[in-house]
Amino acid sequence: MLTELILLLYTYYETNFNCVVVLRYWNTEEETAALASLKYYVLRQEVPGKKACEECTASSSDALCKRSWTDVKYKVKNLINAARKH
Repeated sequence: MLTELILLLYTYYETNFNCVVVLRYWNTEEETAALASLKYYVLRQEVPGKKACEECTASSSDALCKRSWTDVKYKVKNLINAARKH
């Protein structure tokens, strides 16, 4: 079912927007590395900026080497939004 959904998204974006979307799920190592560096922002419920996210990816180069600063920013943003809902 998940592979069918990914293929459906792939075909939709490829035909309509001429780009390919690759979904990469966060593993526990990446999540802990991001939260260790950006715990301050999560506790204050603030979304970090570009500089803070780039420092986070640079400090944990092994865990977050495949993630861009926007990936890290939106991960923290989604965690904050999830905490607000509950």
